[in-house]
Amino acid sequence: MAIEDYYTSTIVTSRVTTSKGAMGQDEDIWADNLTILGTIRPLKFNEIVRDNKLAIIADYMMYAGIEDILETDRAVCDSIMYEVKTVRNVSVKNNHHLEILLRRII
Repeated sequence: MAIEDYYTSTIVTSRVTTSKGAMGQDEDIWADNLTILGTIRPLKFNEIVRDNKLAIIADYMMYAGIEDILETDRAVCDSIMYEVKTVRNVSVKNNHHLEILLRRII
């Protein structure tokens, strides 16, 4: 079975841009960037990634094909929003797939 067969969820990524507001202040504007197929799964307790063992920085893993996804992006799947924390290109021979650590936004 090819890895793409596991990509069963529609995921929309969004990217932030900054513009000046009416009063001259910087405002973040989030806009949809990509609509892709992938899968998101919760990390098991012993997989949860911690930074200096103080705070959890990721609690989900997203798998997707090679796409334009940055560590400053957000992802939405099934009406749940996540922050992209890290993006890792997993290569067997060439670009194979992305493993993306996510933190759910509540």
